[in-house]
Amino acid sequence: MSSAKFLVCFLLAVGTAGIYWPVHRAEFVNYDDVDYVVENTHVRGGLTLDSVRWAFTTGYVGNWHPLTWLSHMTDVQLFGMNAGAHHAVNVLFHIANALLLFLLLERMTHALWPSAMVAALFAWHPLHVESVAWVAERKDVLSTFFGLMALWAYAEYAESAKRNYWWAALVCFALGLMAKPMLVTLPFVFLLLDYWPLKRPPGIPGIPGIKAKLPFFTLSAASSIVTFAVQRHGGAVAALETVPFRHRVLNAVVAYATYLRKTFFPTDLAVIYPISAPRWWEAAIAFTLLLAISIAAIYLARSHPWLLVGWLWFLGMLIPAIGLVQVGSQSMADRYTYLPLVGIFIIVVWAAAEVASSIAVLAVLLVLTSMQVRVWHDSQALFEHAIAVTRDNHIAHSILGRVFVNSGRFEEAQSHFEETLRIVPNSAEARVNLSRTHYNFGNALMKQNQLEPAIAHFAEAARLDPQMAEAQNNWAYALTLQGRLREAAEHYAAALRINPDLVEARLNAARLEEQLRSER
Repeated sequence: MSSAKFLVCFLLAVGTAGIYWPVHRAEFVNYDDVDYVVENTHVRGGLTLDSVRWAFTTGYVGNWHPLTWLSHMTDVQLFGMNAGAHHAVNVLFHIANALLLFLLLERMTHALWPSAMVAALFAWHPLHVESVAWVAERKDVLSTFFGLMALWAYAEYAESAKRNYWWAALVCFALGLMAKPMLVTLPFVFLLLDYWPLKRPPGIPGIPGIKAKLPFFTLSAASSIVTFAVQRHGGAVAALETVPFRHRVLNAVVAYATYLRKTFFPTDLAVIYPISAPRWWEAAIAFTLLLAISIAAIYLARSHPWLLVGWLWFLGMLIPAIGLVQVGSQSMADRYTYLPLVGIFIIVVWAAAEVASSIAVLAVLLVLTSMQVRVWHDSQALFEHAIAVTRDNHIAHSILGRVFVNSGRFEEAQSHFEETLRIVPNSAEARVNLSRTHYNFGNALMKQNQLEPAIAHFAEAARLDPQMAEAQNNWAYALTLQGRLREAAEHYAAALRINPDLVEARLNAARLEEQLRSER
């Protein structure tokens, strides 16, 4: 490796580590981290034969990504539940990805500084904070690592025609799919690289090396089928009745344009962007923009091939997550841009008139990324920020409410659950959360002997969730403490009608019955 390449690698690694240094003090967040690590008994057990078997056979949280599970298990095996260490592993993968991207582009284009600039944009862009600072998004950095390794091996194969490199590319691609299936469009990137910068001459049967790519497309098809089946079985795929196809198409067009806007103006970034029906005029403007760029890229392809390659890289790699198959309740997500944005970075850098302007852009991105990293310090900071920069974000309100419940701040939790119900009046989950909050609030007040307000909260909990036997039981107990024994008996009876196996209610009801008998 030349001294110039070594210097670039050193600066990329040190700069990225410095930007993301705050994450070593960050916590697990109360969104997906719970399912992936904190309360996942299989992962918390570390690497065992049973956990490895589970990783390859489960469709838990609507995904089949065994390599991601094994990665989290390895973290637990090495670091236990030290959140900072889990975050640090994500950062190390991100650094490795930036270095791989630089060395890959330099290897294919022989353009040192443009390749370095693309890698720096990739490493330091605020849109990529979500993929790095979120433990549950290990799948992003891990799949990209293997995806870039596959591209590297393919570039070597394209130049040397050595079969070993082809096999290496296929294995790395398969590993990448087992970390996150969003890589299904990577074989199309192979075709783009054939056009530029590899400039492979046309051959039989017409598209360079099409036969060599058929196994890659086969793996993509298999991964797509498995992913759809697992997500549908897990209830993650939204029905057309819930999100009509017309809305999905409009949202996809608007999302593409919004990703572009946030690439150049990375502000108001949020962990969740709630889905809503796009307005037709927004979709029309977005479609016109995308069409204009596409026409320009095709028209200028002969003289500026990197423009077409970068644009199709961006469009193509986002297809699996653009929302035509709606998974989850988000309209878009910063993490989806992790690898697709490389295409836009290629366009920007190769089109840059002078390096000085690019350095100024990097300086701004460094500041914005550092600010965004701090948003991920803990669940409260993360979701308060999401509420601040989005509108009617019921998911953020609901999760923030649970955060406040866990810290005993019931009044604040109550306000967020009520806001969730304002936004989504028929949300059963929000009603249950609000009911549980009133229940917890009542318990806290009862411990302080504030019985009247405690009873009011138990009553509200029972109203919101009529199947909550615990609320009826504690309501009855508070009434007993006030000496209102006959009212208490009615609520113990109600608790046992809901759940005859609630031991505490049975014991309390029996004691109350004895007390009532002695008074007769």
